[in-house]
Amino acid sequence: MRTRVLSLAAVALLVMCGTVHAHGFAVYLSTPVSPPKGYQWVFYCSIPLLVAAATLSMRLSGRRWRSALWRSSVAVTMSAWLFYEVGRIAAEANTGPPPGLGWAGRPFWGAKWNWIPELFLSWNALGVLFLAPSVALLDSWEQVVRGRKRALAIGIVLAFVYVHLLAWTFQGLWWLHLTVLAAAGAALVIRRRKGAWPLLCVTVVYAACLVPYLASGAIAHGWAGGYVASHCDDKIRLLRQAAIRYALHHEGRLPSAKTNAEFLDAVRPYLKLPGDMDEKDLLVCRAGAAFEAHPEPLRWNAEFAGKSIAELSKLEEPPRLIVCPYALRGYHADGRVFLQPTAEEYREILLERE
Repeated sequence: MRTRVLSLAAVALLVMCGTVHAHGFAVYLSTPVSPPKGYQWVFYCSIPLLVAAATLSMRLSGRRWRSALWRSSVAVTMSAWLFYEVGRIAAEANTGPPPGLGWAGRPFWGAKWNWIPELFLSWNALGVLFLAPSVALLDSWEQVVRGRKRALAIGIVLAFVYVHLLAWTFQGLWWLHLTVLAAAGAALVIRRRKGAWPLLCVTVVYAACLVPYLASGAIAHGWAGGYVASHCDDKIRLLRQAAIRYALHHEGRLPSAKTNAEFLDAVRPYLKLPGDMDEKDLLVCRAGAAFEAHPEPLRWNAEFAGKSIAELSKLEEPPRLIVCPYALRGYHADGRVFLQPTAEEYREILLERE
């Protein structure tokens, strides 16, 4: 009874962290069980291929085809699920989580984070160390459980607790966890020589499943949270306020600019940039820079060129003087929720002159 309660508690620890999301970027590493958006087919191809590899390895170790097929199916399914859950907990464990695993986020085509390749390799090494020993273990299941039921129950509880700790500490101590799991896998192979077949077969097929990510560069994916949206909103607000200051010095009318370059030339004397921002970054949306190899800039809405600011201040909804193309496409939240009405900004800027 006690071991059953402990087992249920361990499972609860494993799955309880599913409701916390990142405020900045949520970063997921691409693995066979956590594909980016547009690569879901890799998952649906990888699982059957891994099952086939595990079945072949068990057949080579002497099992009949039927026995090898059901054992490999169970081993691959359960270890893949456990691996994904570990990554999901790592990616959702707090409001500023480290990279982990997740499903079908936007690929980070433009991100210049130099730690992504290292974590891509370490998370996929972890995936191999979940899958291969699981296949070897289920292939030797009768020898493992014979006369050791109590020890097995305690081992399952300890394994679940370790898995939870692994999820919380893998980013900083990945080398330690990979060493521990590799040593455990090596001990299983040494204890039972034919356990080397699952390691070899599963590793080769697992590596082949990563080729689409490596060939295209989609080794990480994710989404942008509220902090990314508010950072973009801050830039939009700075540009809009500069346009309003321009209007106050030009008979109440906005710049008659038709392009971004003309707009910036007109409002540059009225820009008030914070100390940590320079003009070359002013038109760059963080979401666009991360998700696009060649991001589009924030755009001056030429529809309002030369319009009277007094008329715009009477509108019920704030006009989109500056447009973020990535907010409109759903890359991050629509910034309008963070913006002050133009009339209120107009009054604030009037006070600046007094």
